[in-house]
Amino acid sequence: MLAEHLRNVPNDRRQRAALIAGDTVLTFASLAARTDVLIERWQVLAGLRVALAVHDPVHLVPSVAALDALRARAFLVGRRGPAELAELMAQFQWDAMVWNVEDPPPLGVATSTSMGLRRDEGSVTILTSGTSGKPKAANHTWTTLAAPVRRDRAYADTRWFCAYPLTLYAGTQVLLQALLNWAPLVTSPSLDPGMVVRTMRETGVTHASGTPTFWRQLLLFAERDELRACTLRQITMGGEPVTQGLLDQLASLFPDTCLVHIYASTELGRLFSVSDGREGFPAEWLDQPIEQGIELRVVDGELLARSCHAMTG
Repeated sequence: MLAEHLRNVPNDRRQRAALIAGDTVLTFASLAARTDVLIERWQVLAGLRVALAVHDPVHLVPSVAALDALRARAFLVGRRGPAELAELMAQFQWDAMVWNVEDPPPLGVATSTSMGLRRDEGSVTILTSGTSGKPKAANHTWTTLAAPVRRDRAYADTRWFCAYPLTLYAGTQVLLQALLNWAPLVTSPSLDPGMVVRTMRETGVTHASGTPTFWRQLLLFAERDELRACTLRQITMGGEPVTQGLLDQLASLFPDTCLVHIYASTELGRLFSVSDGREGFPAEWLDQPIEQGIELRVVDGELLARSCHAMTG
């Protein structure tokens, strides 16, 4: 899905920026070319369970596109230490692990029944944070991950900043929202508030996504005049509760910017979003469908949800 999309880049977008990561700028044409190189280099990984330990966006984006084209089951492991990777290897029984895009990927002793299996489509497995125990695997495909993405020609002149790791669900959503609309994805070398603001200003970011904690850090430590100089059309928050105090501070600093709180989880995918400037969501949404395929209810004081964007297994 991703590789095919990149190959079909319109002529007027081929030399436009697709990924801006620090000092590196990849056009859509160069991103497609890098993906094709990896598809050829990684033929041995076709149909296998592959742990992707690459985290640099310049290498990660073509890597996930290549593994999808090879119908591999890609596990997005991100930044993890050797001990944790060893535990995950024992837990998920990967056939191979990719550490970088240059060296041939070493194959382990195949223990999975997926060895050499050619699926109709590759899959992508996102690991939960593991805050309540060992990380759990949420299985998706790039097609199902892309289902909530809003596609419109109006997004062609946007630039999307992502403060989430691209290996987490929220990160994949920002990545897809940008690339599927032929718009640039922008990341910062670090989340240092000063560097983030400089990155957003210098690259002309129009849409920025991060956790409420990320936005609080910007408000606390970044220069207010520098923040005001950012031409943000939309600020998106998710992953944590959003307080009224944070919404009010952001609205005061960015009066013309749309503030969006997205409710989602790795397992359920995107549920809904709120952009009325108020904490929480309207209570009447519990009694009527919010969006097609989304249902909410409260049972014994706990919010339960059903989503058409949920993981496949």
